[in-house]
Amino acid sequence: MIQTSGDLLQNINFALKASIIASFLDINGIKYTLGSATSALKPEELADQAKSMSVFILCK
Repeated sequence: MIQTSGDLLQNINFALKASIIASFLDINGIKYTLGSATSALKPEELADQAKSMSVFILCK
């Protein structure tokens, strides 16, 4: 993008499918638990959980 327009891309987000993550954890013998899709969360609770499960990745 910088080569064509001179602009740097910002705020690019991506996610991984849960099945891919589960396979990776299984192959590497990492134990995990699955959550319940029936439990509703308040927006504040969801934000707190998302912060604890997110990581910053810097691409150079």
